[in-house]
Amino acid sequence: MENHHTQPIELFAPTEFLAPTTREMYEFQQEVVQELQKLGCLWAEAIARINYVWGDADPAEEYYEIVYHEFPEYWAHGMYYEGYAPYWEEHVDRSTWEVKEAPPRDSVCWTVKDSESQIGQSVDVLKAPFEE
Repeated sequence: MENHHTQPIELFAPTEFLAPTTREMYEFQQEVVQELQKLGCLWAEAIARINYVWGDADPAEEYYEIVYHEFPEYWAHGMYYEGYAPYWEEHVDRSTWEVKEAPPRDSVCWTVKDSESQIGQSVDVLKAPFEE
């Protein structure tokens, strides 16, 4: 896919996210983390779910910016629930929704430990999966 950016992309790194990221995308990912936490994820699991879905995204590709066409809440629900989860409907029976399994704990998606865990705090980014 051809790169249509008119200016060089300024990457914001390193972060707890696997993919190279821009400042704008980093902030967007933090909003998705907050939405995942509202659904019941611990902070580290929310990061791992994002890394599982977007870990190989390339900021130089056009599709990278498609994420902004939806709200963070949309992405969080898609990362957390199996199948169709119409979260915007008021009277939907959420008891039938199934939670997706989190990425395996030994995968590279887990870049932070639960104990390091609050948005806004500085974290030590691990270069490899951690062990419990």
